[in-house]
Amino acid sequence: MQFAVFEFHESVAIEDVRDALEVAAAAMGGVVGGAALRLEAGHRIDESGVVHIDTSMSAGQALARAFLEVASRSLGEGAIRVVRCGTVEAATK
Repeated sequence: MQFAVFEFHESVAIEDVRDALEVAAAAMGGVVGGAALRLEAGHRIDESGVVHIDTSMSAGQALARAFLEVASRSLGEGAIRVVRCGTVEAATK
């Protein structure tokens, strides 16, 4: 599995991260379909506000791109750090 992991500056509220992910997921649900998004784009926000998106399939890749765009515009590009991980274990550290 391939994951994109998004970390945020400590000044960014987890609610703002959650809102950006919801907007991106709604947009991508309209593009790739809700079922594809649910089946192929696993994602979560951990307790520290780090976002993990499974990018193994095209729907997850689309969600990761949309989330980065939405989050960059709403939270500021300087507030986001993107990390690509190849395993579930690495993505959850």
